[in-house]
Parts: sequence; C-alpha cells; structure tokens
Amino acid sequence: MGAKNNIASVYSAHPLKSGSSTNIRLLELLPSNSPYPNTPIFCRLHVVPLDKTPFYTALSYVWGNEPTTKTIILDGRPFAIRLNLWNFLAQYKRYGAGQFIWIDAICINQLCDDERSHQVAMMGCIYSRANPVIAWLGPELWRPLGALVQHTEPSSDHHFIATNLKPISASEYWKRLWIVQEFVLGERLEIWSGASRMSGDTLSKLFKTMCECFQQRRFSRDEVRDVQLRRMLMSLCGSPARHIVDCRSARNNYSSKRLFQKFGQQKCRDVRDRVYGLLGLINAQELTDYPIHPDYSKSTSDLFVDIWDRQYAQAARDWHRGSSWKGLEAYAERLQSQLDLNRKDAGVKLVFERIANGKQDEKYQREAKENADAMSTTMSNVTSNAPSNTDSNPKSIASSTSKSKPKRKNVTRKNKTAHEVRNVPLATWQILDDRRY
Repeated sequence: MGAKNNIASVYSAHPLKSGSSTNIRLLELLPSNSPYPNTPIFCRLHVVPLDKTPFYTALSYVWGNEPTTKTIILDGRPFAIRLNLWNFLAQYKRYGAGQFIWIDAICINQLCDDERSHQVAMMGCIYSRANPVIAWLGPELWRPLGALVQHTEPSSDHHFIATNLKPISASEYWKRLWIVQEFVLGERLEIWSGASRMSGDTLSKLFKTMCECFQQRRFSRDEVRDVQLRRMLMSLCGSPARHIVDCRSARNNYSSKRLFQKFGQQKCRDVRDRVYGLLGLINAQELTDYPIHPDYSKSTSDLFVDIWDRQYAQAARDWHRGSSWKGLEAYAERLQSQLDLNRKDAGVKLVFERIANGKQDEKYQREAKENADAMSTTMSNVTSNAPSNTDSNPKSIASSTSKSKPKRKNVTRKNKTAHEVRNVPLATWQILDDRRY
C-alpha cells in the first residue's frame, strides 16, 4: 500500500491532461558526484507538450518478469523499478546526466487505465521524435556487441560476424511486442549492452550482409563446406531480430492485417497490446479511414469484436477485388489466437456465427448465379440452333394455328404447313410455352 501511495503522490504532482492534450512526462537524471555504480539514482519529472519538447532520448527495453527490487529517488520519493531498468539507468547516468529521457514504466502511470490509453495512442509520435532511441539489450551482451563494433569490414569474415551476431539475435529483447514499433520508428537508433554501443544502421547492415551471404551463396573457398556457418546463417535469417530490423526500411507502410500476422504472437503482459502496441506502424491512411483507439477499459473479447468488425468494413469495401467470407474466417482465427481467446468466449462465438451466416448466404448467391448463367447459356444455344425458315418462326407458327379453316383449294398448303409444324424442334415449343406466361 505504501508503494502505491508513493506512486500516486508522484503522478498527482505532475498530472497529464487527457482528451486532445499532447502533454507527456520526461525524466531528468540528476548529476551524481559519486564514482561508484551502486550509488542512488536521483531523478525528477517534467510535464511538457509533445510538440514543444526539448531534445530527449526514448528507451526501448524489456521490462522483465522479476519483481521491482530496485529503487530510485524520483522527485525526492523512493520509486520501485525492476533490475533491467535499473541496470540501464546506472549505465546511462555516466553519459546522460542532466538530459531528458522518456521511459514508459516511469513516465506513464501504469495504474491508471485512462492515462495508459491516452499515452499509448501517442507512443508512435514519442518514438518518432526522440533523438536518439536507445535499444537496451541488457548488460550481458557487451562482449559480442563490442566485437562487432570493432569489426569494420562487414563482408570480410562471415564466420566471425555470425558467431557474434547470433547471441545478439537470440536476446529476449527481440521477442517482446512493444519493442517492434520502438525499434522501427526511431530516426536515430543506438544499440546498447553494458558499456558497448552500436548504431542501428550498422546492425541493419550486418544482418543484410549475413542474409545475402546465405540466400545468394556468397561464400569464400574456405566457407563452402562450413556446416556450422550455414546453420548460424539460417538461424539469423529466420530470427525475430532480422524481421524487426528489416521493418525499418518500410516504416508506416504496413497494413494492420500484415502487422498482426507478422508480430501478433510477440510476448507482452497484456494481450490487448498485441493490437495497441503496433498502432504506430500501421499505414496512416488506413488508420484515418478505420481508426483504432486504445482503450484499456475495454475487455479483450470486446476488442476482438471491434477489430474483426473493422476488418469486415475493409473487406466490404474491397469485395469486388476478391474479398470473401472464407478470408474473414481465416482473419478471425488468427485474431483469436493473437488475443489468446477460445471458441467459448462470447465475442468469438458472436463473430463466428456471423461468419457462418455470411458463408451460407454467399453459397446461395453463388448457386443462384451459376444457375442463371447456365440458363442463359442454354437459351443462347437454342436460339442459335433454331431453323431459320419463315414458317418455323414462332410468330408464323402462332399465326398459322390461329387462322380459320381454309378453303378446299388450300388443302395442299394446309398439309404442308401442318407437316412443318409437326417438325418444329421441341426446344422451340419450350420457348413458346415460356412466352405465353
């Protein structure tokens, strides 16, 4: 209870307006004269409009599952944080004392759903405007990261690069959902681990070099039979790290459908973040036409229904381009898995009942169209195969049958006409019957 009271008092002293406000909190690390790494970390918060912020850094990192065992001093009050964040702040204060930094775990009141919803909607802008974004991999990977920084020729030794890049790509950092948009949206990106640092562009080039080496068989004479190298390259090319790094070249150009399919199984504490945590990467025009508003007061089941309805609205607009209920069913199945829901959930049952009804209606419409097309084809064939002489014309036949009995001298003509009528094709009589009704 005491910790919650401390948190409440910290944030009540720096309130954020909701609604259309663009205010955010920035953290300032205060200088320390102590050379020891375990000395207390002193910070204070500032509230500023996003469009008038000073230069600031934004942190991208993994929260971790351990309890909040570390403490910083925030505005003169103790504030509990997790170990991974404390390790970063202890490293960052050597370089960033007196500067501003945005950290979601501190700058957002995580106990207030309204504030979380408001700030999460702005996170794409927060990371896009940061200079730089720091991707913190934790303190353990400083050695391989430092080795790659010293290796200035990315194409000279594939085995060396792959050996050091593999533990970096296997980091827990790349498996978390929130880091996807944080890593992709940063204009200037730095990779940190311990005291080692590398630019995001350098890391992208290393991944590109390794994947091209593997896909295009660019091996030296000594590497051709190196089975271990091939296995490492295969692992790198299929890793989440490689997919996230590649996204930086196509930022803000992804559809929500593709993003959910690509990153919908990334780890997060709240499964609703598998939707909200990717908003900053969705194509701007799509979000304008079909907006998604973060709302942590909404249940996961309600969010499932809302997102499926949104996809249905998009499919209805593009139905002439091949959208179908089968495609909507596949989308619902992926979304159900993405949000960790089962078929017994009320929202899931509602959506799949609508899909079943839609598929049935689609089947009836398809069968009706096939029958109409078959009938049209039959009528065309009958018309083209009917005799062309005048007496076989339905109008002539109808008029000849409706005349009064002719005189004796016309018997021959009468017999001839009767003979022709008797030999009218059956299909022509069917036409006559249809036209009578």
